[in-house]
Amino acid sequence: MSHLVPLSDNAMAILESLPRFRSGDYVFTTTFGKRPASGFSGTKRRLDKMLHGKMTGPWVLHDVRRTMRTHLSALPVTDIVRELVIGHAQPGLNQIYDQYAYIDEKRRALELWAARLRDIVAPPPPADVLPMKRVRP
Repeated sequence: MSHLVPLSDNAMAILESLPRFRSGDYVFTTTFGKRPASGFSGTKRRLDKMLHGKMTGPWVLHDVRRTMRTHLSALPVTDIVRELVIGHAQPGLNQIYDQYAYIDEKRRALELWAARLRDIVAPPPPADVLPMKRVRP
C-alpha cells in the first residue's frame, strides 16, 4: 500500500512556488528531477556545517520526524492518525482488517500541524497586549 500524504494548503503553496525541472518530476532531487533525493548523509553534513554553533547539541534527521510526531500529540489528532501521518503501518490485525485510508483525518492533522508551525515561526501577539497610540508633545 502506498503512503498518501494529503498536504496542507501552506505546504502545497510552497511546493507550487518551486521551480520545475525539465529532466523529471521529482521535487526533492539531486538529479534535476530524474530520481528522488538520496545520499542524505552528505546533506546532513552540509546542514551541520550551516548550523554550527546554532544547535544546542548533536541531532539526527529522525529528530525532525520525532518533533513533528510529538507536536501532533498535543493537537486533537487520534493516535492512529498521528502514526499514519508519519508513515507507520497500523498495528496488529488493523493492518489486515482496517483498509480505510484516513485521508480526511490525515489532511486535518497536517492542517493543524501547519497552523502550529506558523505559531512557532511567527507567534501571534498576546491577546492582552494592546497597541499604544503615539502622543505628540
